[in-house]
Amino acid sequence: MEDLNEVYWHLLRDGSRMTAVYDISRNGRYIVGQGYNAQTGRYEAFLLDTQGNYQCQPANPADVNGDGVVNDADLLRVLLDFGGRRCP
Repeated sequence: MEDLNEVYWHLLRDGSRMTAVYDISRNGRYIVGQGYNAQTGRYEAFLLDTQGNYQCQPANPADVNGDGVVNDADLLRVLLDFGGRRCP
């Protein structure tokens, strides 16, 4: 058994935490439950996307390495990753 607050700490805002998990999608991507939202100071229902859109959908899809510039470094990253893991 794992503490999901530790596993997904990078997706939770500072001070926020999951207090109860009611279900996890079959593929493990989504977690639904109740938790403490540090931003609002309340306990609320949540739906956590464990993959986070920032990993698969940058603001500019051509900026593969996320440095704010589309250039040969992005092309090189695509070529080096060709055939590797894809985002669902």
